[in-house]
Amino acid sequence: MAEHSTEEQITRGPRTFAGTTTRDALNQVRRSLGAEAIILRQVETAQGVEIEACLELPEDPQLKPEAPTQPEPQPAAPAATPVQPASAYQHAAPSDPHTAEVGEQWQEAGYSLPVLEDFAFCTSLPELRRQLAHRLDFAADICPGGLHSLRGVYRLVGAAGSGKTTLLVKILLEWVLHHSADEAAVVSTDLDRLGAGESLQLAAQMLNVDVLECQPRDLQGSLQTLAGKQLVLIDSPALQRHGQGAPPGVRDIWVLCGVHNLLNIKAQQALLPQPPAALALTHMDQLLCPDLWLNHIYRQRLPLLCLGTGRELSGALDLADAESVLRVLFPQVQTGVNHLTVSV
Repeated sequence: MAEHSTEEQITRGPRTFAGTTTRDALNQVRRSLGAEAIILRQVETAQGVEIEACLELPEDPQLKPEAPTQPEPQPAAPAATPVQPASAYQHAAPSDPHTAEVGEQWQEAGYSLPVLEDFAFCTSLPELRRQLAHRLDFAADICPGGLHSLRGVYRLVGAAGSGKTTLLVKILLEWVLHHSADEAAVVSTDLDRLGAGESLQLAAQMLNVDVLECQPRDLQGSLQTLAGKQLVLIDSPALQRHGQGAPPGVRDIWVLCGVHNLLNIKAQQALLPQPPAALALTHMDQLLCPDLWLNHIYRQRLPLLCLGTGRELSGALDLADAESVLRVLFPQVQTGVNHLTVSV
């Protein structure tokens, strides 16, 4: 990240805006910080509402975004006449009729009530997407410097056709561009799928990377022969009930394909042999309902590692962060050096 002067840091750092209503405070945020503003906190006060916002996420974890504080429920006054039932989102934020209307639109887009409650301060679908993208969990702990900084033993798991083998080769190619090929290895346990082992063998041979083949039950023994490697990537068979668990020290990367619907994703998640260390999204250019995916990833707190497009090796592969999530999941997002606009 580029260094800023003291004045720039003050301008881009957290600031508090007070207003008599949520909309009043948000208008002050937009006038002062513009469309790039990231909401950190929203607190109701005796005078109205205070919103803390910034242009750059602070390094201090104490100041990272958290869910807005909800007011304590007040006893409902007895109604003289029957009251029409309100929507779930109107109960979540009854103080602003406009917010309830926007919330109905978000529910139609695929966002669930808990997400709407967390982001009740947003006033449009583009703003909700942007704020939500900044609060996703990212797998920065396993590759802080990019995919080429990946270290350890990782098994790629996912449904048939999710793109595990292609993704493995893409990650391997990125890695060997920065390191010696002797420090990496590939293990194929997907021996029953026609052509899977051959394509992986060919790719590894072109990159001068060692490749082993074994049955899933023999994986631990094969890994012992690769103990000195900096990175070992394992291609696994399609997820199935009572699938093989990973040996000690092996972390799973769950590969999800953009052509799968949400019911398919939930079914896959139930078959995972262990909680994944990271989530890799593939074929994102074929994703039909990005809002449903964004809602699910946020609710499940799944740590995103990378986002890929295209079925071929030539397709792009981006390390996941808030900007790449918006750019890949919502192609209509346009980003610039000093601005971010979303059109829907």
